[in-house]
Amino acid sequence: MLQSGESPGDVVSFGNYRLLVRQRLLVRSGVAVEVGDRAFDVLTALVESAGRPVGKSELILRAWAGSVVGENALQAQITALRRAFGPDRDLIVTVSGRGYQFAGELLSGPQAPESGQALYPFQAALPEQTLEMIGRERELEQLARLVRTQRLVTIVGFGGLGKSLLGCELARLLGPEFAG
Repeated sequence: MLQSGESPGDVVSFGNYRLLVRQRLLVRSGVAVEVGDRAFDVLTALVESAGRPVGKSELILRAWAGSVVGENALQAQITALRRAFGPDRDLIVTVSGRGYQFAGELLSGPQAPESGQALYPFQAALPEQTLEMIGRERELEQLARLVRTQRLVTIVGFGGLGKSLLGCELARLLGPEFAG
Protein backbone atom coordinates (compact mmCIF):
# COMPACT_ATOMS: atom_id res chain seq x y z
CA MET A 1 0.00 0.00 0.00
CA LEU A 2 1.36 3.42 -0.91
CA GLN A 3 1.59 6.32 1.48
CA SER A 4 -0.69 9.25 0.74
CA GLY A 5 0.94 11.46 -1.85
CA GLU A 6 3.08 8.65 -3.30
CA SER A 7 2.82 7.68 -6.92
CA PRO A 8 3.16 4.06 -8.06
CA GLY A 9 6.78 4.66 -9.14
CA ASP A 10 7.75 5.60 -5.57
CA VAL A 11 7.75 1.92 -4.54
CA VAL A 12 9.55 -0.43 -6.91
CA SER A 13 9.88 -4.15 -6.28
CA PHE A 14 12.38 -6.59 -7.72
CA GLY A 15 13.02 -10.08 -6.38
CA ASN A 16 13.21 -9.92 -2.57
CA TYR A 17 13.83 -6.17 -2.70
CA ARG A 18 11.69 -3.06 -2.37
CA LEU A 19 13.05 0.35 -3.35
CA LEU A 20 11.17 3.13 -1.53
CA VAL A 21 12.28 6.16 -3.50
CA ARG A 22 10.82 8.94 -1.34
CA GLN A 23 12.11 7.39 1.86
CA ARG A 24 15.46 6.70 0.18
CA LEU A 25 15.31 3.16 1.51
CA LEU A 26 16.28 -0.21 0.06
CA VAL A 27 14.64 -3.17 1.80
CA ARG A 28 15.53 -6.87 1.35
CA SER A 29 13.03 -9.39 2.74
CA GLY A 30 11.65 -6.78 5.14
CA VAL A 31 15.05 -5.63 6.44
CA ALA A 32 16.69 -2.31 5.52
CA VAL A 33 19.88 -2.59 3.46
CA GLU A 34 22.56 0.00 4.22
CA VAL A 35 23.24 1.99 1.05
CA GLY A 36 24.95 5.38 0.96
CA ASP A 37 23.30 8.43 -0.59
CA ARG A 38 25.36 8.41 -3.80
CA ALA A 39 24.91 4.66 -4.25
CA PHE A 40 21.16 5.11 -3.72
CA ASP A 41 21.09 7.80 -6.43
CA VAL A 42 22.99 5.50 -8.81
CA LEU A 43 20.63 2.61 -8.05
CA THR A 44 17.56 4.79 -8.56
CA ALA A 45 18.89 5.98 -11.93
CA LEU A 46 19.57 2.39 -13.01
CA VAL A 47 16.15 1.18 -11.89
CA GLU A 48 14.39 4.09 -13.61
CA SER A 49 16.15 3.19 -16.86
CA ALA A 50 14.06 -0.03 -16.92
CA GLY A 51 16.76 -2.33 -18.30
CA ARG A 52 18.36 0.20 -20.65
CA PRO A 53 22.12 0.72 -20.24
CA VAL A 54 22.91 4.03 -18.53
CA GLY A 55 26.10 5.84 -19.46
CA LYS A 56 28.73 6.66 -16.87
CA SER A 57 28.41 10.40 -17.47
CA GLU A 58 24.63 10.24 -16.92
CA LEU A 59 25.10 8.34 -13.66
CA ILE A 60 27.78 10.78 -12.47
CA LEU A 61 25.52 13.72 -13.28
CA ARG A 62 22.66 12.09 -11.37
CA ALA A 63 24.63 11.21 -8.24
CA TRP A 64 27.03 14.16 -8.10
CA ALA A 65 24.91 16.92 -9.69
CA GLY A 66 27.18 19.87 -10.40
CA SER A 67 30.35 18.32 -8.94
CA VAL A 68 33.36 17.24 -10.93
CA VAL A 69 34.31 13.65 -10.14
CA GLY A 70 36.11 10.88 -11.96
CA GLU A 71 34.83 7.53 -13.11
CA ASN A 72 36.59 5.90 -10.15
CA ALA A 73 34.04 7.56 -7.80
CA LEU A 74 31.22 5.97 -9.81
CA GLN A 75 33.01 2.61 -9.80
CA ALA A 76 33.25 2.82 -5.99
CA GLN A 77 29.47 3.31 -5.74
CA ILE A 78 28.78 0.43 -8.15
CA THR A 79 31.05 -1.77 -6.02
CA ALA A 80 29.21 -0.67 -2.85
CA LEU A 81 25.86 -1.52 -4.46
CA ARG A 82 27.07 -4.94 -5.56
CA ARG A 83 28.41 -5.57 -2.06
CA ALA A 84 25.04 -4.55 -0.58
CA PHE A 85 23.23 -6.92 -2.96
CA GLY A 86 25.58 -9.75 -1.91
CA PRO A 87 24.52 -12.95 -3.72
CA ASP A 88 22.27 -10.84 -5.96
CA ARG A 89 25.21 -8.71 -7.13
CA ASP A 90 24.41 -9.61 -10.74
CA LEU A 91 21.41 -7.24 -10.58
CA ILE A 92 23.88 -4.58 -11.78
CA VAL A 93 25.59 -5.47 -15.03
CA THR A 94 28.53 -3.71 -16.65
CA VAL A 95 27.81 -3.07 -20.33
CA SER A 96 31.17 -2.68 -22.04
CA GLY A 97 31.61 0.75 -23.58
CA ARG A 98 28.08 1.84 -22.62
CA GLY A 99 27.92 2.01 -18.81
CA TYR A 100 25.78 -0.01 -16.42
CA GLN A 101 22.41 -1.71 -16.57
CA PHE A 102 19.91 -2.92 -13.99
CA ALA A 103 19.11 -6.57 -14.74
CA GLY A 104 16.27 -7.27 -12.29
CA GLU A 105 12.61 -7.72 -13.22
CA LEU A 106 10.82 -4.61 -11.99
CA LEU A 107 7.35 -4.42 -10.48
CA SER A 108 5.75 -1.16 -9.39
CA GLY A 109 2.35 0.34 -8.71
CA PRO A 110 -0.52 -2.13 -8.69
CA GLN A 111 1.84 -5.07 -9.22
CA ALA A 112 3.89 -4.19 -6.14
CA PRO A 113 3.23 -6.23 -3.01
CA GLU A 114 0.25 -5.33 -0.87
CA SER A 115 0.59 -3.96 2.65
CA GLY A 116 0.43 -7.46 4.15
CA GLN A 117 3.93 -8.07 2.87
CA ALA A 118 6.87 -6.42 4.59
CA LEU A 119 7.66 -3.14 2.86
CA TYR A 120 9.14 -1.42 5.87
CA PRO A 121 11.92 -2.81 8.06
CA PHE A 122 10.00 -2.82 11.36
CA GLN A 123 7.22 -5.03 10.00
CA ALA A 124 9.57 -8.00 9.87
CA ALA A 125 10.19 -7.52 13.62
CA LEU A 126 6.50 -7.72 14.59
CA PRO A 127 5.52 -10.96 16.30
CA GLU A 128 3.55 -13.45 14.27
CA GLN A 129 -0.18 -12.86 14.64
CA THR A 130 -1.43 -15.89 16.59
CA LEU A 131 -4.50 -14.33 18.24
CA GLU A 132 -7.39 -12.49 16.64
CA MET A 133 -8.32 -9.16 18.18
CA ILE A 134 -12.02 -9.19 19.10
CA GLY A 135 -14.08 -6.21 20.27
CA ARG A 136 -11.30 -3.60 20.27
CA GLU A 137 -12.10 -1.91 16.94
CA ARG A 138 -13.13 1.36 18.64
CA GLU A 139 -9.90 1.51 20.64
CA LEU A 140 -7.88 0.67 17.52
CA GLU A 141 -9.53 3.55 15.61
CA GLN A 142 -8.91 5.96 18.50
CA LEU A 143 -5.27 4.93 18.75
CA ALA A 144 -4.82 5.24 14.99
CA ARG A 145 -6.18 8.82 15.11
CA LEU A 146 -3.85 9.64 18.00
CA VAL A 147 -0.77 8.16 16.36
CA ARG A 148 -1.41 10.14 13.19
CA THR A 149 -1.56 13.44 15.13
CA GLN A 150 0.65 13.02 18.23
CA ARG A 151 4.38 12.43 18.54
CA LEU A 152 4.03 9.97 21.43
CA VAL A 153 1.18 7.65 22.33
CA THR A 154 1.31 5.24 25.29
CA ILE A 155 -0.99 2.28 25.87
CA VAL A 156 -1.35 1.58 29.61
CA GLY A 157 -3.39 -0.87 31.69
CA PHE A 158 -3.26 -3.92 33.90
CA GLY A 159 -1.42 -7.02 32.74
CA GLY A 160 -3.31 -9.38 30.46
CA LEU A 161 -5.70 -6.81 28.99
CA GLY A 162 -4.26 -7.09 25.48
CA LYS A 163 -2.07 -3.98 25.27
CA SER A 164 0.61 -5.77 23.24
CA LEU A 165 -1.93 -7.33 20.91
CA LEU A 166 -3.55 -3.92 20.36
CA GLY A 167 -0.16 -2.27 19.79
CA CYS A 168 0.91 -4.90 17.25
CA GLU A 169 -2.42 -4.64 15.41
CA LEU A 170 -1.97 -0.86 15.34
CA ALA A 171 1.56 -1.27 13.92
CA ARG A 172 0.25 -3.59 11.19
CA LEU A 173 -2.55 -1.15 10.37
CA LEU A 174 -0.40 1.99 10.24
CA GLY A 175 2.89 0.50 9.05
CA PRO A 176 2.40 1.47 5.40
CA GLU A 177 1.77 5.10 6.42
CA PHE A 178 5.09 5.51 8.22
CA ALA A 179 8.64 4.78 7.11
CA GLY A 180 10.61 3.06 9.85
